[in-house]
Amino acid sequence: MFDKENRNFELKDIRLLLVAALIALFSLYYTEGKALSQEIVYEATLVEDGVAYGELIMGAINAPVTIVEYASLTCSHCATFHKDIFSKLKPEYIDTGKVRFIMRNIMSSHYDIAAVMQARCLGPEVAWSVMDKMFITQHDWLHGEVFQNLRTLMTEFGVGQTGFDACFQRSDLQTSLVEIMTGPAQQDQVTGTPTLFIESLRFESGRSYENIKSAIDEILESN
Repeated sequence: MFDKENRNFELKDIRLLLVAALIALFSLYYTEGKALSQEIVYEATLVEDGVAYGELIMGAINAPVTIVEYASLTCSHCATFHKDIFSKLKPEYIDTGKVRFIMRNIMSSHYDIAAVMQARCLGPEVAWSVMDKMFITQHDWLHGEVFQNLRTLMTEFGVGQTGFDACFQRSDLQTSLVEIMTGPAQQDQVTGTPTLFIESLRFESGRSYENIKSAIDEILESN
C-alpha cells in the first residue's frame, strides 16, 4: 500500500540534499573561485590615476603557463607576430585561461616612447586594444607626420588634443618604461624584438604558431 507520509519524507530529504549540494557548490566557487574561473583580467605592475605602469598583463590569474613578450610598437617583426601569431594565441590559450601573457615594451626611438605612453595613459585594458591597433596599422601611422598620425589614431579611443598632450607630461610613466629596459630586458639579455619567453623557453627567430603551440601544449600536458 502506498505510504503517503513516507513519500513526503523522501521528497523532503531529496530537497534537503539538493539544497546542501547547491550550498557546497557555491561555497566551493567562492572559496576557490580562481581555480574554477577562466575570467580574463587586464592588469599592470602598477595603476595610478588610470595610467598603466610597468608590465602589462592579460589572462587568468591562475593560468598554468606564463608567456613574456618583449616588443616594440615600431618593430615590423613585432607587428607580424601580433597579426599572425598573437591573434591565434589569444582565443585558443589566453581567453580559455591556459596562458597568462605579459607584455614588456621595448623602445628604440622617440616614436616608440610616444606610442607606448599614449597606449598606457588609457589604462591596462584599453592599452591592449590601442597596441593592437598600432600593430595592425603600423605602416600607416609610422610614416610621414608620425605625431599627427598618432594623434589621429588616438581620437578613435576618445583622446582629444588636451589628453594627448597631457599624457606626454607623465615623466613618471617614462621612468617606469625605462626601468623595464634597464631591468628585466637586460637581465633576460634581450637584444632584439620580438623576444618571447614561454616559461623558461626562449623564442627569438624562426618562430611559428605551430612551434609556440607545441611548446605550450607540452607544458600543459606535463602539469
